[in-house]
Amino acid sequence: MTDYKFSKRIETIAKYIKKGTTVADIGTDHGYLPLYLLLNDYGTDIIAADVRKEPLEKAKRNAKAAGVSDKIRFCLSDGLDNITDDADTYVICGMGGYVILHILEKAIADKKIKQEKEFILSPHSDEKVLREFLYKNGFRIEDEEMIRDKDFFYVIIHCVYDGIRREADELTYYYGEQPLYQMQPAMEEFLTREKRILCEVADKLKKLDSENATVKLKEIEYRLIMNSAAMDLLR
Repeated sequence: MTDYKFSKRIETIAKYIKKGTTVADIGTDHGYLPLYLLLNDYGTDIIAADVRKEPLEKAKRNAKAAGVSDKIRFCLSDGLDNITDDADTYVICGMGGYVILHILEKAIADKKIKQEKEFILSPHSDEKVLREFLYKNGFRIEDEEMIRDKDFFYVIIHCVYDGIRREADELTYYYGEQPLYQMQPAMEEFLTREKRILCEVADKLKKLDSENATVKLKEIEYRLIMNSAAMDLLR
């Protein structure tokens, strides 16, 4: 059996998964989450799906090397399109917020998502857009955690589909209710870095004389207002 060193992000995602349940890992890539669950005695029934054949083949090889390939059902699937077996928890991580949004939107339209099914989502961009979609399209956010893994910040959103539309304030859409209002340790560090980057971008845009630069500058200035309001909550 091959020894694997799993990332902090994988470990954090896994802690929201109940042992003994059926898990569908959508966008499994090289299959590290299924390996973590099986090698740490979660006793889960696992479906590992990916839209691309090459990563799925790599996931199969990793599972075989770890001696757990017989415990995973591999599926070539665009989102939930080819997932025919019902799962208790759907994990969709490592994609942009818009991509995850479109996967969920299509799954709802195709009636692939049932009431009270759990979702664990971890977008690597466009978190605000995804959060707003979740609130307004029937996903109840149970918990959200921001972590720093090496030089990167990640959010892990644990939510349940109940079909009830909700609303939230703008700061919640931008930063997440729990990371912000629970004063999670990584949040202040993230906001400090975000402010620095936004200020650098704003300084560059101010030197440009174009309509596009003016529009972008207004967007950055609004983001800085949101950043400042979030920082005030943490003080």
